[in-house]
Amino acid sequence: MKNYKTLLFNLVAMVIATILLLVVLNLSFRFLTNHHQEYEVPDVVGLNLKEAANLLQNNKMRYYIVDSVYETQYKPYEVVSQSPKSGSFVKANRKIYVTINSAKPPMVKLPKLIDLSKRQAQLIIENSGFIYGKETFEPDLAKNAILAVSVNGKNVREGDEIPKGTVIDVVLGDGLGMVDVDIPDLIGLTLMEAMTVLDAVNLKVGDIHQSEEIKDQLSAYVYYQDPQFNSGVQLNPGGTIDLYITKNIPGN
Repeated sequence: MKNYKTLLFNLVAMVIATILLLVVLNLSFRFLTNHHQEYEVPDVVGLNLKEAANLLQNNKMRYYIVDSVYETQYKPYEVVSQSPKSGSFVKANRKIYVTINSAKPPMVKLPKLIDLSKRQAQLIIENSGFIYGKETFEPDLAKNAILAVSVNGKNVREGDEIPKGTVIDVVLGDGLGMVDVDIPDLIGLTLMEAMTVLDAVNLKVGDIHQSEEIKDQLSAYVYYQDPQFNSGVQLNPGGTIDLYITKNIPGN
C-alpha cells in the first residue's frame, strides 16, 4: 500500500512539474518572440532611401530593396512603393520591401508616329513613357496628322532610342495644305466680325489703321481693306489683310 501511495505521489509530482515546465516555456517563447507586440508600418513612399531607412529603424523595422524603376514624378533613389503598405502592423525587426526610383532613365525606342492622328500619337507617346509636348502646324491636307517629331528642336525618327520621360514635340497638318485662299469681303463688318471671318478661312488681321480716335476697336467698322475683295489676289494660308476702321458704318 505504501509503495502504491509513493508511486501515485511521484506521478502527480511529475504531472505538476511537466505543467509548470510547459507554462515556463510558453511564457519564455512569448517573451522571446514579442508575442502580441506589433508595430504600425510607416509610410516611406516618396522619401529618399536614407530617410526611409531611418524612419523604419526608428519603428523597429528594416528595409530590403526588391526592384528599381523609373518614374518621372519621383527623384532618384526615392521610394516608389512598399510592402507591407503603410498602416499595416508587423512584428519587430520585420523587413519592409521597397522599390526605389532609378537615377538614370532607361532608353526606349521611339514607336511609329508619322501619319498617325493626333489622338493616336498622344496615346502611344504617353504609353511608351514619354511626355506629349508642344504642337506646331504646317500646311498639309491631312488635318491633325503627325508630319514630324522632335526632341529639343531636333527631329527624331521611328526606332531612335530616347530616354524615358523625354518631352516629344510634334508637327501636325493644318488640313489646308498649300491651297491659296480667296480674299473675303470685309467692308461694313465690325472688326470683331472681320477677325472671325478671317480666322474661318485661315487668314489673319495685319495692320489696323484708324482715321480717328476709337476707344472700342472691336466694335468699329471696316471701311477699307488691303488686299481688296475681288482684286484677283489670293493669299497663302496664314496670310494677313490690313484693315482700316472707323466709328461709323461705311456709306452712312
